[in-house]
Amino acid sequence: QPLIQPLEDHMNNRGLKASRRIKITRKGWAILVAITLIVLAAAGIIAISILNADSPAKLSELPFNSSTNYCYSGNGFYYFDGSELVLAETGNDEPTRMRVSSTEVKLAASPSIGILYNTNAVHLINAAYPIELTGTVISAKCGSGHIAVLKEENNQSALMVFNSNSEQTDRMDFAQTSALDFGFDTISGETLWTLETDVSASMPMSILTTYDTKKRATTGKINIQNQLVEDVAFTENSIFVIGTNHLIRYDRVKNTESYRELCYGRKLVDYSVKGEYPLFVFSDRGDSSMSSVVLYRVKDTDVADTSTRRIQLPSNTLTVCAMGGRLVVVTTDAVLTYSNTGKPGATSQFETPITGALKLSDSMLIVERQGVLYQCNFS
Repeated sequence: QPLIQPLEDHMNNRGLKASRRIKITRKGWAILVAITLIVLAAAGIIAISILNADSPAKLSELPFNSSTNYCYSGNGFYYFDGSELVLAETGNDEPTRMRVSSTEVKLAASPSIGILYNTNAVHLINAAYPIELTGTVISAKCGSGHIAVLKEENNQSALMVFNSNSEQTDRMDFAQTSALDFGFDTISGETLWTLETDVSASMPMSILTTYDTKKRATTGKINIQNQLVEDVAFTENSIFVIGTNHLIRYDRVKNTESYRELCYGRKLVDYSVKGEYPLFVFSDRGDSSMSSVVLYRVKDTDVADTSTRRIQLPSNTLTVCAMGGRLVVVTTDAVLTYSNTGKPGATSQFETPITGALKLSDSMLIVERQGVLYQCNFS
């Protein structure tokens, strides 16, 4: 009998063998589906094993060491090499070098602006002349198109705002309050924020003010009563205020409170606001060894959907931080990751033990090994 029958023979026999062929086909599909499921299950187990398997941490040695005066701009590093200020930008093989008259200064930078400052002057990098200031400069920070300089004069604080051409655009005086902190949020445009405490109030009261640098106008003011504010985090939709008693979510447009979560007895370690569920990491106050941390997974909407989870830390933990919506634990031997719900993730091993680690951004760590610094990136 030929291996391949003419088409008309198949057609003539289809009525006689149809039911038998159908039964055989169903059994075949059942066997095929079963085999497929087994293969897929095995592949899933292999994939999970690969994802959870230890992998070597990828480190790139930096051109400066732990004793160097440096700062990270979000797009590269500013650091001193002798009497020269060096800018090493990501993607640029040849760094930019500038001679400076003094290295006894502090550095601050954003992806678009870099500055040097001391107690009485601020110098935008690439500007011809510094900005001379009366009083004493306390600190300075950079936004996308402006810088803000906090100074003290005659026992009062003032925040000076300058554009990228070193021109003063505004000044905020804190006559009745004490300035605690300030900074820029550049998620949508450029927002300058200030945090101050009303020292005349009978109970602790902090005031958070937001300011549109383009319109030169105040856009919001929030009073937080009966607790001190330790930090502030911005998303496109929310303002999260971390107080000594509560983690509070405010609507960014309305400046109204949406919900609050109790965090009394805990202090903020770090946060990451990437994604739909921002992550806040707390440790117990008084736990100097930080043997554990508590994860607060909150929702970036008006409706609360919060979960908390305590994570026990290894005894050789060096640094704990939140990066890319995950918990990252750096030990002397490895980098451990956890999801925002506390589920263990991938682990990256160091070839030799490290002595320190520092978070630079939501996707980058600096790792130290006996004074030598390395860059460690996270996807």
